[in-house]
Amino acid sequence: MLVSVLIPSRDRVDILKNSISSLLDNAKNSDRIEILVKFDFDDVQTITRFNSLTFRKQDKVLFGERFRGYKDHYLFLNDLAKLSTGEFLFTWNDDTTMMSKDWDEEISNYSSQFVVLKPQHNMSTLQWFNGNPIYPKKWVEICGHVAMNCHTDNWIHDIATELGIQKEAKMIIRNDAKHWGGFVDDQTYRQGSIFQYDHQDYYGLEKTRLREYDKEQIKNYLNTCKK
Repeated sequence: MLVSVLIPSRDRVDILKNSISSLLDNAKNSDRIEILVKFDFDDVQTITRFNSLTFRKQDKVLFGERFRGYKDHYLFLNDLAKLSTGEFLFTWNDDTTMMSKDWDEEISNYSSQFVVLKPQHNMSTLQWFNGNPIYPKKWVEICGHVAMNCHTDNWIHDIATELGIQKEAKMIIRNDAKHWGGFVDDQTYRQGSIFQYDHQDYYGLEKTRLREYDKEQIKNYLNTCKK
């Protein structure tokens, strides 16, 4: 597998189907892409409609505890990453749409390289920010996780920027969440409002220490590769 797409999702079967379709329909070789989705045990509506979703043999579905919802978003990604077999992991949202044809071919250009790719997006603000990072599976093998805070995109972006390993990817994605100017403003969005995220926890002493540890681990790995 070239790419494993990690998607935590809740109560959004139709939006999720469209999001996954945008990834597979725009891929040059969808057989090299695996879709990994995690649902909550208490998401009764999704479980009831689960059979209406179309998954291929290489795709995987995981059910688990909701924990604290969006505040524990990173736990969902960490669980999905453990199941992944792709060379690269792609953190994805169920309310995000892939706009570029052959986007997987762009990733394949960086095969065997330890880089973090930053897709272009439609957000009028934070154009510098990597909201849906694409990173090597080796990242998880080195650190033992994707991230340790719900701001997983910040976590990866900050480390990759400081180490100089982030590159602009030639692909465009559309974020449809309301706070990015999109149309998705449902119960899932309101319950997981960005204002409920652990902003202070991200910059707290413990998380800062863990982030620095991850950075040093990756830095050591990169230095070893140069020898």
